[in-house]
Amino acid sequence: MVLSCRGPREVERMSLQPRGLPEIPTQTVAAARAAFPRGTLAMRLRDRLAEVFVDEPRCRYG
Repeated sequence: MVLSCRGPREVERMSLQPRGLPEIPTQTVAAARAAFPRGTLAMRLRDRLAEVFVDEPRCRYG
């Protein structure tokens, strides 16, 4: 709980642990490629933009 000039309020804490997109199981990839050989918009976006969602450390200590 945090006290402010407006009174007590709850604050949600965030974790800055790096993580990327979760891995897609190989059977799921195979089934999706079989069903949609040219891919769907969502599949193409994930394939192209996956590297954008990779967390990298913003600063280094040491």
